[in-house]
Amino acid sequence: MLHIRSLSGVSRAYKDNLFKNKRISRAKSARKFIENEILEILESYNKSNPDTSKFLPYVEKAIERAEELDENQNDDLLHKLETRVYKLAQSILKLRNIN
Repeated sequence: MLHIRSLSGVSRAYKDNLFKNKRISRAKSARKFIENEILEILESYNKSNPDTSKFLPYVEKAIERAEELDENQNDDLLHKLETRVYKLAQSILKLRNIN
């Protein structure tokens, strides 16, 4: 999500919906909240075969946005929306720049 949208300034309720990521309807084939949001933004999205050209150019922007959300890097993440995967992405980008 952070590749394509900033979450700063969005409501607590919206962030809660992202965290819970429930199905939009009761149908087994129903999309979950995040997938539906990405689909609305990009107008097309297939989570099993994503178009990486819509995400890869924005990796550094996603890292930046994730850092902004990570208010206390020592907190337990079990009950939060963040994952800190941005730190892994930063490390990978640093290695890419070394080679």
